[in-house]
Amino acid sequence: MTDEITYEQHIQQNNQRLISIRNNLADPTGYAYGCQELTGWCSDSRAFHESFEENLIATLEAIVVQSSRNGYDRDLAKQLIAACFVHRKLLSKANTTKVSRWHDQLRKPKRGGTLSSKRKSSNLAAKAQAANTAAVVGNLPPQKGVPANPPLELDVNYAVVEPFLSPE
Repeated sequence: MTDEITYEQHIQQNNQRLISIRNNLADPTGYAYGCQELTGWCSDSRAFHESFEENLIATLEAIVVQSSRNGYDRDLAKQLIAACFVHRKLLSKANTTKVSRWHDQLRKPKRGGTLSSKRKSSNLAAKAQAANTAAVVGNLPPQKGVPANPPLELDVNYAVVEPFLSPE
């Protein structure tokens, strides 16, 4: 017997998961896990439904901000935004513009010119840490103070909401 959920519960669970991901971005492990989960989720056009848009954009914005900090893998954010860029036209006009701007921003090299050898080795170490994180990311326990929500899910039963048709 499977537990069936309503469409409203499906929307609520995914929005709660987006909030949970956003709340865990301050930690490099949570950042890497969130970027990877969202990249997979955003490769499907159903992730851009208007019911998720507000929380999705807020989470993407937080990821773009974190990606510029030391110790965070900018390439993960770049891959995520590239996945979103493909489906950007499904968003509102304002959010389409945001995703396009982030896409352009992340495609450009980081400001500050060439990296010193000390910073290069630091960045290589951060990338190695992100790769190690990616290997164990499926086994992460829930973080303290954050409710354990199921991963983002695009249930085929709720993929398309047909508008009400008026009788003619």
